Amino acid sequence: MNICTLNRILSISLCFSLSLLIAVASGLTLDIKNNLLYVTDTDNNILEAFASNSTSVPPSPKNLKTSPISPSSVILIWDEPVLNTNMTSITGYKIEYKIDSSSFTTITADTKSVTTSFIHQGLDSSKTYTYQVSAINSKGASNPSSSSSVKPAATTVPGGLIAAAISPTQIKLSWQPPSNTFGQSISGYDIQKVFGTDAYAAIGSTNGKTTSYIVSNLETDKTYSFAVSANIGAGSTEPS
Repeated sequence: MNICTLNRILSISLCFSLSLLIAVASGLTLDIKNNLLYVTDTDNNILEAFASNSTSVPPSPKNLKTSPISPSSVILIWDEPVLNTNMTSITGYKIEYKIDSSSFTTITADTKSVTTSFIHQGLDSSKTYTYQVSAINSKGASNPSSSSSVKPAATTVPGGLIAAAISPTQIKLSWQPPSNTFGQSISGYDIQKVFGTDAYAAIGSTNGKTTSYIVSNLETDKTYSFAVSANIGAGSTEPS
């Protein structure tokens, strides 16, 4: 529901749940699509525009995935929910977890960040952890996402690969280093573009411990898949 209040020329409170432009006989026009209330004269000329107030919390985050990144930590990755036109922007996320069959406990009530990933540390590798995430805007928190369970464990390949669009033709990849390198140091990472099933093409590399890479010259509205391998000693790990 949209609640619009005007206290300038008239003192009127209006409530609408329609999705079209609605001409009001008192000289008001409500544009729900653009979240605006117009004051008009008798010829429907716009005299003034007011932003209407959104009253909706956001939808739940989608596609929550959890992965181990060490024997004592895991990473959560999810998709930002798509907002309706009457919803204010997301400002943070609520993260909750439970162990085995216990009740959910809040890790953080509000991340105060639009980042769609979270690392939970200080865990017990003998236990299974289940997580859920809620989106937050100025009106409150959404219902929780579907849950995802994970058990902390040592990793021998890069983990928690995240791809974030930074322009219409660029994606920034970031990942976590493998926690078990068999006593060898990581000299860098190789980045591959994935085509179909197990078909990889090298597109770049990083030096040292850099765990991010920007992929450029991409096509807008096209889906891409990527993988990352760590260079350890004289060889490389399997792709992430």
